[in-house]
Amino acid sequence: MNLSPFQDTEFGDSEAFEAFQLAHGIAHEKIAQVMLNSVLIYNVYPLFDTPDYDRDWKLFHYTEHQSIFNLLHLTNLPDLATVDFNKQDEFEDWMSQHTFVHARINAALGIV
Repeated sequence: MNLSPFQDTEFGDSEAFEAFQLAHGIAHEKIAQVMLNSVLIYNVYPLFDTPDYDRDWKLFHYTEHQSIFNLLHLTNLPDLATVDFNKQDEFEDWMSQHTFVHARINAALGIV
């Protein structure tokens, strides 16, 4: 799974952020598909349906990652629920941590 839209999303670049949103939704759909095929059932939330990345979306997203990490016996999930996307340093830290989270999940599931 190509994670470059996660890494290449520059702060304030709306086109890059739209590419990230699409890639992110597809990444979560792929994870769900692989886990369902392996009968690994976890909490899934409608992540495509919240374009504003509001507080509820951040919490649902983090909760979904917690469920995935628990099922895959992964540890050290960073806090993905607390971020202000309007602050460049927080945005960049979150993107970096989030990319690493998806890379770990992909590796554990054999998603290439």
